[in-house]
Amino acid sequence: MLEAANSFNDIELCYRLEQLYVDEEEWSKAINKLNKVVLNHKFSNIADTYLLLGIVAYEYKDNIASFKALNKTLGYDKTKQQAKQWLTLLKIWC
Repeated sequence: MLEAANSFNDIELCYRLEQLYVDEEEWSKAINKLNKVVLNHKFSNIADTYLLLGIVAYEYKDNIASFKALNKTLGYDKTKQQAKQWLTLLKIWC
């Protein structure tokens, strides 16, 4: 899957690959793929991608990147509530 995602520059494959990295808790690899996915604003799951980027950035101990991604997630109805919950928790934890 990694070769296919990289060689064809397929955004759907990149998204699926980063989900595998998240499942394996490979935070740095997940962040790299997530950042690639969010550059494609036409991607259909962009709201979920920003939310996941915020969560992964938190796990990677990058609170600034986490806050930025979660704040972008607030702009999407689909993920707005989850983003608010995460931002509330981050303000308590950080």
